[in-house]
Amino acid sequence: SKEFAVEFSKASSEVRDDKEVALASCQVDGDLLRHCSERLRGDPDVVSKALENFCSALAHTSAQLRGDKNFVLKAVRNNGGTLQHASTDLKNDRDVVLEATKSTWDAFQFASEAMKRDKGLVLEVVKA
Repeated sequence: SKEFAVEFSKASSEVRDDKEVALASCQVDGDLLRHCSERLRGDPDVVSKALENFCSALAHTSAQLRGDKNFVLKAVRNNGGTLQHASTDLKNDRDVVLEATKSTWDAFQFASEAMKRDKGLVLEVVKA
């Protein structure tokens, strides 16, 4: 709930840096990732839990995770909209864009301009 999100944001830094608390909170509402410590916003387990119910959680993660191809591939397979918050390099990665559109066809809007001009990719997206 919004009330819990406000309260969680006021929790001590020690509590917001506790992995068990972060996992439980993100299971309830993935948007709570934004209130976790920086360390936990870069933790693949915590971020994965947040992504299960909030595809925009990737926006609150470390640049390292947003640019990790294997991590982002897993995320876009679950929800293609996650592509919106992937690194610029991965928005320009054919494999990532194709997987994202297989999951959610309108994820194509988040692909790089180069990918949007790739006729072969567009045909694969249409046929998928």
